[in-house]
Amino acid sequence: MKSSCSHCVVLAVLGALACTGCGPEAGSLLYYFDPGKKVEPRFVLTKGPLLVMLEDRDGWLSNPQARDELLAEIERQFRQHNVNTRLIDPTRLRRLKAESPDFESMSVSRVGRELGAEQVLYLFVEKFNLRSPDAGEGAQPVYKGDYAVNVRVVNARPDDPRDPSEVSLWPGTPGKGETFEVVEPLAVSEEAGFADELSKKLAGRLGRKVARCFYEYRITPDSRIEED
Repeated sequence: MKSSCSHCVVLAVLGALACTGCGPEAGSLLYYFDPGKKVEPRFVLTKGPLLVMLEDRDGWLSNPQARDELLAEIERQFRQHNVNTRLIDPTRLRRLKAESPDFESMSVSRVGRELGAEQVLYLFVEKFNLRSPDAGEGAQPVYKGDYAVNVRVVNARPDDPRDPSEVSLWPGTPGKGETFEVVEPLAVSEEAGFADELSKKLAGRLGRKVARCFYEYRITPDSRIEED
């Protein structure tokens, strides 16, 4: 039945195109029925336990929404697109950090192994800004959001035949990841809570941009893929 319906739709479109010719009406029809370009995952994660580790060594994250919403959005996207549903609870990472005097010297893969992860999605905060650098002290609040993280996937399996101390699985160069960034335009606001909302918006966009590397999607005329 589905096949017959699909054939009917195709025949209807072809018939409409035959009637409209090559004018703007035909373009509108093709726009409407365009399935979009398929984009393959940049890297396929396993379905085993996954630690998403966000590290802010330089203290960029002035707003807690920026951390919490980024991690939450990545988890939402991974579950929605069936990338991985076995994400390790971030509270376990915080507990390990609090209880381990040598945490700062641990490799990313060791942290993952301590928490039972098979792989670690490691995000290093490169910058986070809410206020425009052009706004002087005491001036009306001028916001210009900017959030960037460097991302890599690290192996955490102790049985890997390679040196398990720091096996970078993606992008492939040990110790080097790929930077993802989102920017919001200038905005002037004195509303209470505007900084929180801007932080959440930046983190949500960035989370979707990072997560998109790990599942298949289509670029359609109605979808705006954030590449800024």
